[in-house]
Amino acid sequence: MKKEKNVFMRIMAFVMPYKILLIARLSLTILNSLFGLLGNYGTSLIVKAETELDLGILYTAVAILIFCLVWEGVTTVVSAMLMARVSFRSIRDIRNLLIQHFQRLPQRFYDKNHSGDLSSRMTNDLSVVQGFISERLTIYLYYPARFLIACLFMFFMSWKLLLGSCIIIPVAIYLPRLVAKKIEAESSKLQEGLGKVTSLIQDLLGGIEVVKAFNLHKPMKEKFKEANHKALENDMELSRLHVIVSVFYNIARSGPSLVCVLLGSYLAFTGQIELYQLTFFIFSIDYLAQPIANIPFMLEAWKRTEGAGKRILELLDSQVEQNGEEREADYHGEAPVSVQNLSFSYLEENLIEEINFEARKDCITAFVGPSGCGKTTLFKLLCGFYDNYQGSVKLLGHEIRDWDLKELRKYLSYVSQDSVMFPTSIYENIAMGKKDASREEVLEAAKKANAHDFIMEMERGYDTYTGERGVKLSGGQRQRITIARAILKDAPILFLDEPTSALDVHSEAQVQDAIDHMLEGKTVFVIAHRLSTIKNASHVIVLNNGHIEAAGTHEELMENCELYQGLYNREAKMLRGGQGNVQEV
Repeated sequence: MKKEKNVFMRIMAFVMPYKILLIARLSLTILNSLFGLLGNYGTSLIVKAETELDLGILYTAVAILIFCLVWEGVTTVVSAMLMARVSFRSIRDIRNLLIQHFQRLPQRFYDKNHSGDLSSRMTNDLSVVQGFISERLTIYLYYPARFLIACLFMFFMSWKLLLGSCIIIPVAIYLPRLVAKKIEAESSKLQEGLGKVTSLIQDLLGGIEVVKAFNLHKPMKEKFKEANHKALENDMELSRLHVIVSVFYNIARSGPSLVCVLLGSYLAFTGQIELYQLTFFIFSIDYLAQPIANIPFMLEAWKRTEGAGKRILELLDSQVEQNGEEREADYHGEAPVSVQNLSFSYLEENLIEEINFEARKDCITAFVGPSGCGKTTLFKLLCGFYDNYQGSVKLLGHEIRDWDLKELRKYLSYVSQDSVMFPTSIYENIAMGKKDASREEVLEAAKKANAHDFIMEMERGYDTYTGERGVKLSGGQRQRITIARAILKDAPILFLDEPTSALDVHSEAQVQDAIDHMLEGKTVFVIAHRLSTIKNASHVIVLNNGHIEAAGTHEELMENCELYQGLYNREAKMLRGGQGNVQEV
């Protein structure tokens, strides 16, 4: 029960900023109940007027009915508008908070969670919560008031008939508890299943070229069918439970009405109540029975919402990146980057062990080594993506753990092998490198990145839409745009993660020339495979199985490190078509 209250109260925390609208909606709803009962009283007065042949009572009854109908028509529309504003604004706030939170979560969170499941929580789970806020929340709040108001009216009419009509209440409260836990469990399973379905759809669409090229249609279809079938089974089980809840609802809804008619008829025939009083009870019994009858549906709806709410709150409760102090670069002639005794393990596997090096301004430090040796992991550590390392990593005079990472990353630029592009214009993709950059600055960065000419050859120039992940551009074009973004940022520390490894010779030459424009006055780190990058490096660090095998200049390593010689010779052979040796290169 404590957890349920916690989820409910935390969801309500997003509603409370709009409590005035919620109170207004709740007040109108309660007034609607009052005037609804008043309308039923007007109906009963018609019976009394006919019995007593009193036109005065009839006119009063008609006036009451007309007033109540007009009131209900107006307030129904206003109430719906008020609740729509509350639900839409609350969900907007949750989405905004989730997006802000996503950007502050550490890299290890994204390593463990599929982006499709996260998207499902932002859509499917939020949709369930929105449905609860817009359709169920006021019912939860006003049904108790409606029940008490109805009891008050009916008590003055006939306390005996009221007591008899309420005899079904204990049963209506007890029965739904029999299936409540099962509903909660199945709701959670359904939301998780929908998350898996969304993940598979995202995998399929993101890798459609590979699916087609390798004829993976059948295994992908089978995998999707299995996940989709499990989600269907969970949904069907929830539907079965819904039918059971409907039975409970019918019992709770029909019981008071049946008792009211039977007991009321007896009391009327024995002269204990008048006919118009019985008429009022028959018309108003729904005000008493509906709140009780809806207990099963209310419990079912909440259990569904609770499962979805837990998945959303689980995201918001995930630990964010460290938030140290705001600092300024302060290294006074020391190396901008200093790594001492750095070790890092992930999932009980040692990826980095006892790494030591320094990197100075106007220095290019290249990391080379076989696949899986720890190059990319080391890059991520230097960028502050992981903080659970041992040893010391100092950037610009301060330990990474002491930095506010948002502040630190103002001093870092990153060009990845994947050439990350956003589905917007070329201009906006470049301008993301610097807040409030002028158009002249953006164009100058594109020129330095050797991107301006090909951009101007396009029909819409810098307004060209790049498509999802930049699919409308070639690999070389995407890479030069990401380099332009980094040039525009003009950060003192630059990370280049194999920026030319996937390009052809012509594109590589253009990209390499663009990189050369951004190196002056910076501390540069590069994960390198290409000979041109290695030979231009001031310092080369050879990694192997997570530790430093050797370090030095290209010439020194060619003399003293067999692993480096092998890597270099292999690259040389690839470039020379398998002929010649390193001396010829």
